[in-house]
Amino acid sequence: MVGERDITETLEAYGVPLNPYGEATQLALEQLGEAALAVLTSAGAIDRGPDGDDWGWPQWTLKTTYCWPQYFPPGEEIEIRHIYVPAVGGISSSMFGAEGDGGRSSGENRDLYCVDDAFEAGARRARGLHYTETWLDYVLTTGANWAGPIREFRLVVDKGSQENLVSFCGTGVRRISPTQFEVR
Repeated sequence: MVGERDITETLEAYGVPLNPYGEATQLALEQLGEAALAVLTSAGAIDRGPDGDDWGWPQWTLKTTYCWPQYFPPGEEIEIRHIYVPAVGGISSSMFGAEGDGGRSSGENRDLYCVDDAFEAGARRARGLHYTETWLDYVLTTGANWAGPIREFRLVVDKGSQENLVSFCGTGVRRISPTQFEVR
């Protein structure tokens, strides 16, 4: 999506994967000729920089909707259980721990990313390392298409390594292992 406009067909026509942050997307954009890059630029899909000579930085957002048919026999109680791995967004570098933090003040970062003192200290200590950011936005609703609320919800976030930093903008976060956090 570029704004409210679906550009899926345009990207697919040029063989560009839909994930704007994937390595395959970068490689596909780097292989495109000038005519294709011009079309993607005019569609708002890429920004080619101030001189217009870059291969193009993705400007779209991937929005994925899952739909499936479900039959509910009349008069029977049905239990519905959804289990899936949500899509994770990210960028290839991070300004956490750097001077100025990308133009945002420390207070703005604290609010935007829900970080605490320990997270900020860890980011400053590791500043010499190459940093990336990944994030997950999760909306805890049913899509307003069923009669009742979600009764039980469990989210486990595994940060992979004890050296990785993680922050949460949720409540009730509990550490369940050296690298895993749980919200119920």
